[in-house]
Amino acid sequence: GEIAGKDISITDFQRRQEQLYGQASADPFSVREGTWQFYVREAIIQKEAAALGLGVSEDELNELLYGPNPQTVSPIIRQQLGDPQTGQIDMTRLANIRQAVEGGQIVGAELASWKSLVEQVKLDRLESKINTIAAAAVYTPSWMAEMDHNEKNQKADFRFVSVPYATIEDKEVEVTD
Repeated sequence: GEIAGKDISITDFQRRQEQLYGQASADPFSVREGTWQFYVREAIIQKEAAALGLGVSEDELNELLYGPNPQTVSPIIRQQLGDPQTGQIDMTRLANIRQAVEGGQIVGAELASWKSLVEQVKLDRLESKINTIAAAAVYTPSWMAEMDHNEKNQKADFRFVSVPYATIEDKEVEVTD
């Protein structure tokens, strides 16, 4: 396939599908569609981030991956590496992963999986930055919000009378420009 001028080989697609869904027993169509949507989302976010001059610095990425504390760790890392029962992340485990990654002890499929996770974290952070900019760009002054509220909630009482045209004689009506 092709997204935004970038060719995606079936091998890359299947590798990404495996990284995103693993051996999930979900509907194959849903899994393929989810993988394709990941590529579309990635293309859109990267294009917009480049146009806005946004990026994720090494320090920022390290904080999202390893944190100084659990609150700064990316939700993607918490979801993938957190305790399924409590949702808490083991900071010691993260420190061990960091040492293994930086020490070159992770290789092969594990390294590819880790790199994919890092790319997902970067993409999520860029999306968050774009959303923050968009939210800040939408501003409604309080007077305008109040006026809109008043207009939508203003009530009026009125009575009307219907006069059929056929009941009015032609001579009673004066035609003007």
